[in-house]
This record gives sequence, C-alpha cells and structure tokens, in this order.
Amino acid sequence: MTAMKADEIRKMLREGREAGLEGTVRLEGLSDGELEREFNGIGPEWFLQEVREGLGRRFGWLLGAVLVHDLDFYLGDGTREDFERANERFVRNGRRLARRRWLPLHPLKYIQNRAVVDLFGLLCGEFGWDAYEAARKRSA
Repeated sequence: MTAMKADEIRKMLREGREAGLEGTVRLEGLSDGELEREFNGIGPEWFLQEVREGLGRRFGWLLGAVLVHDLDFYLGDGTREDFERANERFVRNGRRLARRRWLPLHPLKYIQNRAVVDLFGLLCGEFGWDAYEAARKRSA
C-alpha cells in the first residue's frame, strides 16, 4: 500500500494516458479504495514501506508504469500468460517514460534508466508470481 491518495493516483493515470502508456484507460473505472489499496509503489508489498518510498523518490519518473503494473496484477485473469503480459507491458511503459524524460537532453541517462527498467522487468518476471497471485486473491 502506498501513502498516495486516490486523487494523486488518478492524476498519475491521466498523465500516463497523455504520455501514451498502455493500459491506463481500463483502470479509470476502479474505485478510490481499489486504487489506494492496490498501488503500493515500486517493489513488492513485502518490501518495507520506507524502501518503496525511497525507490519512489529515486525513480519517481517510473511510477506511472508501476501503477499500471500493480493494477494489471489486480485485474489479471490468474494465468501465467497474463502475468507475463503485465510484466512485458511494464517494460514497454517504463521504456516509453525513460525515452520521454531522458532521451532528448541526456542520452546517457536514458541508456542508464532504460537498463533500470529492464532490470525491474526481469525481477518482476523472475520473482513476482507470488505478488501476482496475492493481488488476484484480493480482487476475487
């Protein structure tokens, strides 16, 4: 769970849609409670809140992709294929955000931050199945 309120999360959804992130439109119908409960920031829910907040401060530019990813887990159909699609969408969205933020002015920072996105995507794919299943149980 994140300390973000629903209005802040909805603002991130709008900004994500404007940035061309995949998967934002289907999230607009979620309740405030669902948004606040399911968006836990960067990292799995078993991370300490302080760790997730620190990652959020360091990689705040990536939170729009993380938001879609967390809610993809919540709305997923419970299959391994859906889990993999959510992780692949996270990487595409994260790369889009890195390109938008860093590429025009700082190509080396773009390369560095794209590598961060790819690493986070790899970690989600390798170690995220339990988090995916837990989110699915909450939505049932």
